[in-house]
Amino acid sequence: LSQAYERVKSENIIGSSTACVALFDSIRHQLHFANLGDSGIIVLRHIDSEVAGSLKRDKMVPRTERKSDLRTAFVSQQQLHSFNHPYQLGWTGKDIG
Repeated sequence: LSQAYERVKSENIIGSSTACVALFDSIRHQLHFANLGDSGIIVLRHIDSEVAGSLKRDKMVPRTERKSDLRTAFVSQQQLHSFNHPYQLGWTGKDIG
């Protein structure tokens, strides 16, 4: 994001955007993310029929006939100034101090 901002600034491209950047650490099995504005992430997890406990699926129902084998594990929150006015990164054509 820093490099993109510097490029936009040097080429005097005026505009703004929300942003969401995510990184999955495959060693620790952790998801790290940064979110600005009304963009965001939703983490969906597969429900394993063998180990889901109380969420256990009926093995007699074919996978193609099941409504969903996914559950929502996390939804990020929006960052807004007010309704329909998300925080954004951008360049106005001049430095604002």
